[in-house]
Amino acid sequence: MFRQIYKKMYKSKKTISKESADKLREEMDVLKADICKREQQIDKFKGLIVEDPDFKERYMERITVHKEFISKHKNKIQQNEMILLDS
Repeated sequence: MFRQIYKKMYKSKKTISKESADKLREEMDVLKADICKREQQIDKFKGLIVEDPDFKERYMERITVHKEFISKHKNKIQQNEMILLDS
């Protein structure tokens, strides 16, 4: 909630160069694509758990790893969005 209010009220000082802003946007696009791939993998593992419950623990470990990466990527995207407010 704080981030949404901050984004609406923030006045840009234009301290980020256009090149830096473009790099941040590219990085965000790559992170978003990676998140989509990992979400598809999670769905795949959930299906495998139903089909093959013998390896449920292994699949759950992989799901946990993917969720950790998704969380890290989402945090990085939020950081980049805050930085881009100044572009």
